[in-house]
Amino acid sequence: MSGLREKKKASTKESLLNAAEKLFRERGYGETTVDQIADLAQVSKVTFYVYFKAKEDLLTGLHNRVLESALERINQPEHKNAGAVATLKILASDLGRWTEENSELFKVLLTQKTLPLNTCSQSDGDSECPAVQAMIDILERGIQSGELRADIDSNRIGRYLALMSFSEKMTWLQLGCTDSLVARLETCVDILVSGIKAK
Repeated sequence: MSGLREKKKASTKESLLNAAEKLFRERGYGETTVDQIADLAQVSKVTFYVYFKAKEDLLTGLHNRVLESALERINQPEHKNAGAVATLKILASDLGRWTEENSELFKVLLTQKTLPLNTCSQSDGDSECPAVQAMIDILERGIQSGELRADIDSNRIGRYLALMSFSEKMTWLQLGCTDSLVARLETCVDILVSGIKAK
């Protein structure tokens, strides 16, 4: 029975995120209310607050959903053996593409201060952000395979890459750039790994 309950909870949360995404795109974040989101998701306002403390939390939820999808993608069999640098670029591309397609939502994430500098939310202060942890894991695989130097600190490099990516997103948004953010983020990976590639 608990399996069905968990599926129902996941389905309700997904419905709320889908409703929020649709309304945010159609009306804008500021013009969308919790009541409208709950109505579109066909749940009560009370149910909304079971899943999200505030409307702002939906933005983090939408961003984290993209992150989860990107993490699932890099763990697919066809990407599992792609190499550390190629896998980092896949992750950067997926997150960059979402930011390009949802630049207004990303700006709201920043202004609402719901998105930490490491580009995702953490539920546990002691655990690493999932995006950063994914980068660290990829770097570790690169070290173990010999693609990357064995003397690098994967934790530090993972955090550097997350901060570089975040900074690139901020620059792209603030300057209203029209070039590819995905290409910029892939360049961040290239710049960082060029100094740590195995000789």
